[in-house]
Amino acid sequence: MDYVSNVIVNSSNVSKEAWKYINSQRGVGKTPTQKFVIRNDSKEVDDPDVVCELFNNHFCSIGGTSDAVNYSLSIVDLPCSDCEFQFSVFQPVTSNQVLKVIQNFQPKPSAGNDDFSMKLLKDCVTELLTPITYLINLSLSEGCFPDVYKTAIIKPVLKKSDPEILDNYRPISILPAVSKVLERVVADQLIRFLEDHDLFFKNQYGFRKNRSTKLALIKFISICIKLIDAGYDLIAIFIDLCKAFDRVRPDILLRKLAALGFSGVVLKWLASYL
Repeated sequence: MDYVSNVIVNSSNVSKEAWKYINSQRGVGKTPTQKFVIRNDSKEVDDPDVVCELFNNHFCSIGGTSDAVNYSLSIVDLPCSDCEFQFSVFQPVTSNQVLKVIQNFQPKPSAGNDDFSMKLLKDCVTELLTPITYLINLSLSEGCFPDVYKTAIIKPVLKKSDPEILDNYRPISILPAVSKVLERVVADQLIRFLEDHDLFFKNQYGFRKNRSTKLALIKFISICIKLIDAGYDLIAIFIDLCKAFDRVRPDILLRKLAALGFSGVVLKWLASYL
């Protein structure tokens, strides 16, 4: 960052050089190199606008819809008589805590709909740390996830061999950098509550610290070996849920969280986030 500052200060046109750097971090002026050709109703489509609409309709249809889905904020008033512990308010965060969260992110140049990348945020963190901390604490205290953070740039990433089939793509969301920081702050507090009160399912190995799918495989093999040694015949059934995260019902998720002790402003924030 010192090098960049020196280049800007010592240039003949400080304003031009500063905007040159800012635009380079925002990705302005870069043109996409990937051209999509999608098969639709047995016809190949390469018009960018039509292809974008096809991707949009396809990704929006993932998970299906249900008339039973209703996750209004009234869910935060659900009683939780069986919960020994309650998580109803977030702990305010300090500037140092927010700084640590930002420092743990990779300085990626990709930017969300605000044209502000994580790399640019990290470069300007000294100047922006105080207002970002204020915004995060305001969100936590009000139980509201800002609507502006709910809009993402969606990029299709090919996951299977045939690039002309829509089902072979997975949507990757590029979110605003500050929203990622806010999500990480909230996630840290949620995980701490779940771990402190031993609320995680003991056999959950994915998305947990110091656990991995390798450990799950080792445990599975260990169980198989013990049963084989004991003379049992084994049958294993493996289930792969297609687009599992896209099919999560927000109303059911909120009710599960309420049953685990989430309430008040915390559950209100989660309902706003979903």
